[in-house]
Amino acid sequence: MFRGSGARKCCSSSFLYRTAPTSAATGTSPPSLVTVPLLRAALLLRWRLLSLQFDGDSNMCVLAEDAADGLPRGTRLEMYGSNVQLVRQLSGAGEALPQPSVIGEVTATLEGALTDDTTERRGRQIVAVLSPPHLSSSLGGPEFKGNEDVEVIAQWTLSRKRVENVQRVTDTTKGDGVKNEEPPPLMENGIVFPSPRFAGLRVLRAARHSFALLLENELRERTGESEVGKVGPLAVLDVSELDCTFSRVAVQMAVERGLVLEQHMHVNFVPLTPAATATADETVRSFLRLVAHPTRGAHLDPLRPLQARCFKLGCCTFCSKGRGSAANEGSKKDEASLVSRLAGVISKIHSNGTLLVNLVGDGINHEELRQGAEMHLVEALLRADRCGMVIDEVLPAADTRGTAISFVVSLC
Repeated sequence: MFRGSGARKCCSSSFLYRTAPTSAATGTSPPSLVTVPLLRAALLLRWRLLSLQFDGDSNMCVLAEDAADGLPRGTRLEMYGSNVQLVRQLSGAGEALPQPSVIGEVTATLEGALTDDTTERRGRQIVAVLSPPHLSSSLGGPEFKGNEDVEVIAQWTLSRKRVENVQRVTDTTKGDGVKNEEPPPLMENGIVFPSPRFAGLRVLRAARHSFALLLENELRERTGESEVGKVGPLAVLDVSELDCTFSRVAVQMAVERGLVLEQHMHVNFVPLTPAATATADETVRSFLRLVAHPTRGAHLDPLRPLQARCFKLGCCTFCSKGRGSAANEGSKKDEASLVSRLAGVISKIHSNGTLLVNLVGDGINHEELRQGAEMHLVEALLRADRCGMVIDEVLPAADTRGTAISFVVSLC
């Protein structure tokens, strides 16, 4: 039986930053492009807590987004470890590209934020240095490869430099006493990603964290069961139209806990699109059961080779256009296909297993997406002849304004 849960939680603890509101009388935005105090506070806070001097497990965040934070519409300023990127959402590709003057003003704001960010450590001065902006090909620079949902407009690199026995440094680009520090790895909730391209959608960051918690609970319960009697390997399923980030989470958690893959746990990644297949780099491929053709990519019916009711924990990620476009015949076919694929995933989950269902919207509001997701889930359960209960709902990551919904479903 399908039942909505009263629990509504968001697993992201990100900060939100806002500028002064738009003038009600004129309907115009604040005069400055980037609100300097806002961005300075955001950058310094993130730099000190999440970057090179922080021994935590996350160094990816959104510094500013869209017109509310003084940026051009459809753009956001993101931080990936020691890189800052100005990106444009592809869903708003109709918007004009930022002018070079915009890049210059953002650069000046970043430099101003780092002016006073120096610390003393045992007689050594730590100085923050910002590289000149690297522009995208659309602005006359090299080609960037970002996430599938964004276009990288410009990128800056932040670095820390140590200066030995110097009271005050006025030019950090000169002198033999300056030593570069190694850049930090790109991490999100302890999971290491090789580049922003492989880090997945920001809007699903809370969902990835929830998946990690679900896997941790399964491993904890399995440890207790193994003390009583021998149990087989934990079977994990990841089906996605977007990427293999959830598989990456499972693989790294297994390796960090000293588990032997295939002996204690096996992770099955089923890409549904060529783009999803491409996100499985060689490193993560070596730990996965990749259900795809080695050269042609995704199979036409990729779930068929998998055994029914085999997986104790599953995750599926689909794109949805919601109910608002149901009048369109093509949209109806898309919805029918989504329900069919969701039913196929449900049929592979073990009795008393858990499934995380992620639906990413396409320009529709959150409530509309939630209602559509519930409808699709009910239809999929009926088609798979299974009973299930929604035990939790995961909201999108707090520092994004994208639309996504995630349900944690307990299956019978």
